[in-house]
Amino acid sequence: MSLSVLFDRTVAAADKFDLFAAAFGLALYREGWQLDHEPGYLRLRRGDFKINPHDLVEEMRSPEFTEDAWREMLTKFGLDAGTLLTG
Repeated sequence: MSLSVLFDRTVAAADKFDLFAAAFGLALYREGWQLDHEPGYLRLRRGDFKINPHDLVEEMRSPEFTEDAWREMLTKFGLDAGTLLTG
């Protein structure tokens, strides 16, 4: 495999990750979460809860993030998967 092919695949994977994190952040924003930002970070906040969509998506990529962990996270943050996915 050439370096350019490896680079293209790496960029494509990163792009998918960034796109999903941005879409997840937008879904949270539509659900009433507020942007909370300072130089060096961007997260969404609702009440005492704070979510950095990029950090959360990175966590979701791990094998330890199971379907049960997904449901627990939705419950903890008061989210509905159907609403998040369909807007």
